[in-house]
Amino acid sequence: MKQHKKIAVKWLFSIALVAFIGVAFAPRSEITPRVARATWRDVSTPTPLAPPPLVFVPLEQLNPFPTLSAANTTRTPPRATLRARPHFPKPRAQAVAPDSLISILFDAPMNAASVEKRFHVTRADTGAAVAGYFEWQAKMAVFYPVPLLESNASYRVVLAPGAQSADGTATLRDKIEWTFVTGELLAPLSRE
Repeated sequence: MKQHKKIAVKWLFSIALVAFIGVAFAPRSEITPRVARATWRDVSTPTPLAPPPLVFVPLEQLNPFPTLSAANTTRTPPRATLRARPHFPKPRAQAVAPDSLISILFDAPMNAASVEKRFHVTRADTGAAVAGYFEWQAKMAVFYPVPLLESNASYRVVLAPGAQSADGTATLRDKIEWTFVTGELLAPLSRE
């Protein structure tokens, strides 16, 4: 009987060793419980080793920016905002010579007609309009009052919004306004 015990122990030891090796080196999916394995197989996903199917997609559909598709490229870009600032005389300047010009500086070349129809110089106290003509120097509009400005008078300069850049892509959105006061007209020096 001793012999039978030895054989039984060896046989059990061999079975335990094979089971241990099988568990230790088996893929994880094979050692999951039967219920979990059945649930895993019920999921309708492709096996991880199977390559995904190749699908042809036209180049037009690969655009990551749908608003920039070929159908939408005819839209005009949003208008940029122009900036302008008084150049001469400075805002609230005092004792400006009555024979001075009035100028405004833009940050882009401008459509002259759109600026000139929105540019107004008036007496601050009476509201009387000042006549004159324009000259353009690059990005600066220069207004020459005709006749000269009056001595010791307050003037108001206004550029209404809506003036356009030369290329039409930018618009002046804010009103530009400033005042100044003239001084006495100095007599020219005589040659003696």
